[in-house]
Amino acid sequence: MATKIRCSECRKKVSVDEAFAGSMCRCPYCKAIVMVPKLGDTSSKSGGTSRPATPTTGRPSSPTARSGVSSGTGFKNVIGARPIIKGSEQDSRRPGAPKAPDSKRSQMSMEQLLDIPLSPPTSALQGQVPSEAIPVDTSKFSAEQLAAIPMANPILFQGIVSLVLIVIMLLMTGACVYLGVRIFSKPVDSTTETFPVEPDIPSGPANPFKLGASSPVVCGDVQIETPVVYCIDAGADMGYDIYPLARAAVASSIISLGDSRKFGVVVLQDDHTELIGGEMLSGGWGGYRAIKATMQPTDETGGTVSIGGATDLMLGIQKALACKPQPKTIVLIISCRYIEYPKAIAAAIKKSDAILVLVVFGIENDEQIKAVDVLVKEAGGNSQSIIYETKDELADMYSNSAVPE
Repeated sequence: MATKIRCSECRKKVSVDEAFAGSMCRCPYCKAIVMVPKLGDTSSKSGGTSRPATPTTGRPSSPTARSGVSSGTGFKNVIGARPIIKGSEQDSRRPGAPKAPDSKRSQMSMEQLLDIPLSPPTSALQGQVPSEAIPVDTSKFSAEQLAAIPMANPILFQGIVSLVLIVIMLLMTGACVYLGVRIFSKPVDSTTETFPVEPDIPSGPANPFKLGASSPVVCGDVQIETPVVYCIDAGADMGYDIYPLARAAVASSIISLGDSRKFGVVVLQDDHTELIGGEMLSGGWGGYRAIKATMQPTDETGGTVSIGGATDLMLGIQKALACKPQPKTIVLIISCRYIEYPKAIAAAIKKSDAILVLVVFGIENDEQIKAVDVLVKEAGGNSQSIIYETKDELADMYSNSAVPE
């Protein structure tokens, strides 16, 4: 029947047969040689005499005198093992070897030598935990004797536990890495990698003709500071189809200002560019009605704005910045045109500490987009662009809105 002991070196459990109690075995894990503790009393099962703590000289009086020796003695359980006795303590030699002439002690038989106990006396084993192996001093053993010591059996259960713990640790490490990546990493936008120079174009701008805002806004939901000057490009790129949409967007923004805030309108025309009305006006419905007629194109009754030709954006911005009181926001509305000298225009706006809101009604190519992006970035502060890419998009919003009359 097998019994379990714990190696005194690596502290792992091993399994040995009960017949090895009192003998030595080798740990299968750390290869250390340990003594298997005896279970219970050390006396022989046959009821013979107790084993002496030290060997006696000479032969026993009868063959039966040795029969009472405990089965747990040293090398009797080690196949082929032979003790090594050094110096003057040598009491026996191999058969046929000459005797030492100066030996004063009687010779011992090989069987007696094999009966030399390798474990401590019985009193030394008392108090030891039965499952705890006893360390062995192997300095006096030969290589042949050490090789003959049998190997104990490993206990599979503790190996499985170690494997399970390693697997759990790996799973926890993987979970921590996954959570760290999810928390601290930012998703990569594939479009940014494919087109690194493409400017950031706002998606889904609000309806620019929407009414009912409770605070000053432009294009439905973009907050603005007052005083504000609206600059409308009435050049050839705007045309008679887009200019009415730009005028309606400005009207909605003027109404959101209320009566207490000031505004002005500068229309950029081919032949002249001036502040309409010559002064800043109060906002709200009253301000819109006061300027409505002068914002109409010449093809309409009472209209004064000439559509078409070449316009100068830089001149329009200079006229807007010269208004009194000085504007805090410049709303520039253009359509399908390339902006010349965007850095110079931006420098003038930045110098005045005004904020630029650039509204683009229709865009045709990447060059126009890049020019818009340069102008907004160079203007600094909270400047921003609002781009409606197609005229059809604006027409749908215009038809579904309560445009001011």
